[in-house]
Amino acid sequence: MCREDVNIITSPHSAVKYVTFKEGPTKTRQGGLRIAQKAVKPKMFATGGEKCPVMLLEEMFSRRPPELKNCGPFYLTTISKPKGQVWFSRQRMGEHKIGQIMKFN
Repeated sequence: MCREDVNIITSPHSAVKYVTFKEGPTKTRQGGLRIAQKAVKPKMFATGGEKCPVMLLEEMFSRRPPELKNCGPFYLTTISKPKGQVWFSRQRMGEHKIGQIMKFN
């Protein structure tokens, strides 16, 4: 998953913010690389409050290194004791670490 796959959009008509996700083809998915695109793109809408998904993503993106704010791997390794506004290193987070963070039961 790449940073470019996730976009925060503000609707010009209603000023509503939402997040879109562009899913690319993958060889491990049923149907492989020939899979058809989804008819309806998934969206997450701003809800307000401290758990708003749009606000949390905006905060996460603002804490990335300057050269990776709008590109690069989505999951970056965290800096254990950040000294400034950047909380993530330039290094991609490993799949085992991602698996520890997002356990599925």
